[in-house]
Amino acid sequence: MARCEPLARLLFAVTLIAARHAGAATGQLDPSFGTAGVVSTTVNSRTYVWDAILQPDGRIVVAGVTLPSAAGATNDVLLARYTADGALDASFGTGGIVVTHVPDIDTSSVFVVCNPDGSYFVADNRADYPSFEALLLRYLPDGTLDTSFDGDGILPLAPIRYVYGLALRPDGRLVIFGDEINGIHLEQRQQDGSFDGTFGTGGVVTDSVPPYVDSVALRSDGKLLLAGATTGFQTFFVRYDANGSRDLGFGSGGMVLESHSASGVAANLDATDRILVAEYNRAPFLIRRYDAEAVPDPTFAGGLPVATQFPFPGARSLGAVADAAGRVVAWGEDSDGSSEPYVGLLARYRPTGELDPSFAGGKVVVPDVHFIRKVFERSDGKLVLVGSEPPNEIELARYEGTCPPGPDVDGDGLPDDCDPCIGPTLTHVSLDITNTLPPAGNERLAIRARIDAPGVPPLDLIARGALLQIEDATRAAVQTVYLLPGAVESDPFKIGWKARGRGFRYYNVDILDSESWVDGVYRFTVTVNAQGELRLRVKATDGSYPVDPSHLPLRMAIVFAPPHSAGGECGEIAFASGQCTFDAVRGRVRCR
Repeated sequence: MARCEPLARLLFAVTLIAARHAGAATGQLDPSFGTAGVVSTTVNSRTYVWDAILQPDGRIVVAGVTLPSAAGATNDVLLARYTADGALDASFGTGGIVVTHVPDIDTSSVFVVCNPDGSYFVADNRADYPSFEALLLRYLPDGTLDTSFDGDGILPLAPIRYVYGLALRPDGRLVIFGDEINGIHLEQRQQDGSFDGTFGTGGVVTDSVPPYVDSVALRSDGKLLLAGATTGFQTFFVRYDANGSRDLGFGSGGMVLESHSASGVAANLDATDRILVAEYNRAPFLIRRYDAEAVPDPTFAGGLPVATQFPFPGARSLGAVADAAGRVVAWGEDSDGSSEPYVGLLARYRPTGELDPSFAGGKVVVPDVHFIRKVFERSDGKLVLVGSEPPNEIELARYEGTCPPGPDVDGDGLPDDCDPCIGPTLTHVSLDITNTLPPAGNERLAIRARIDAPGVPPLDLIARGALLQIEDATRAAVQTVYLLPGAVESDPFKIGWKARGRGFRYYNVDILDSESWVDGVYRFTVTVNAQGELRLRVKATDGSYPVDPSHLPLRMAIVFAPPHSAGGECGEIAFASGQCTFDAVRGRVRCR
């Protein structure tokens, strides 16, 4: 029987862009998992994933709600368990699937944890207003309800109306985060369901905090953290000691109230209890990192929020976590459907807040999984994504998350499997970044370059897109832009690629709307001459292209088949010392 000891950390999701190299490189699907790295399971007429866990043996447990096709049916609790290689686990339920119908309950959402003995607790929230009532279900390791638990495996949690999350302490005690009619309701219970008298008053803590709580987390020291946004759109954090009392050493009276605007937050903790926040229910795709005391972390983007632009006006973040190397991975979605259909979005950042160019350029689109719920980092560094695809599919994917040592054909210091470009040197290059003086965000970028590579394969940027990457001498990102595949659209967006003579141009017709520009880029033109040489011109404005004059010279790569390319499908240059200059009066960087 597989035991469920606490896991080291949660992680995220990653790109579904096809690999260019043999094998699986960082940020690409792991072909040893499922079918070419992806697993899809259809359940009933409607299925939605809410939560998931990764067991130490690599098995994946997914929790959600499912609607049978029978007339008048209500949503049931759904559990599915997969083996480490992505196959449904035949030792669990019926062919790896468990569906539990609770009489008179229409399930709206569920949360799951795995106990030390391999059993599972599931919180079941009911949807039928005004009779909100939460339940706690306990399943044996084989997926059957544990009838020794409250007689039938189902324990009513009244007066809790809704459970926001579950957390399991290392000794197996269960913390339940919920609310009741008068405020927040926290409980701590033993494995048999009885209250733990060392927590609060008889195992219960009630408190009044601002609406609405969006996230809950268990710190490494046993303290509890709640995060949410007020009705006035202010982010707040509330912290409790391990015994359930307010932590009066945290903020003011145990609470920190932020001044910036947010309508919802998803918070996770890294290995040192720093707080990673994704602000959702709003565009743009925005993340922040706070220290353990909820003070903006100056070591991550200077303590400022990090906004990442995607070519969808409705792009928003839904979660952010840290991997074992301290990098931050954030995921989200196109929330307004401009991608037709909706798509998932993903970005990975260096520990200091810049996009990580080794990870498929730093940001990717996940076309097959819209509702990304959880991502985990395995002990081998591989990343497991769990989500769902409407109307009735569970979706899993596994990706390579680390860059193994390997050949470095072009000698740029990056192993080929993590190098966005293994190709010829860019020639006839001019790179100008102007308006670099404060305030930030008003910089302008202009690039001209040529790839002298006769015999270039025929380009189709409508199908393949393009990646532009600029780094300083320390390999910190100055600019990383991925212009996604797709033809230019008609109203209202008019964003995309269009064939133009012997090349392609990326259009943003609505040039008055700088919010829709991708990292400020409003022109990206590629032409091919009769000899097969590629000529490139890029213009961008009102972007943020941070350049530290002490970190010159710069380096640049342009890829026409992201995330990786070789030969004439990409070009790169590492400017030599003296080829990049900085005009301190004008705030201009010039590289020739």
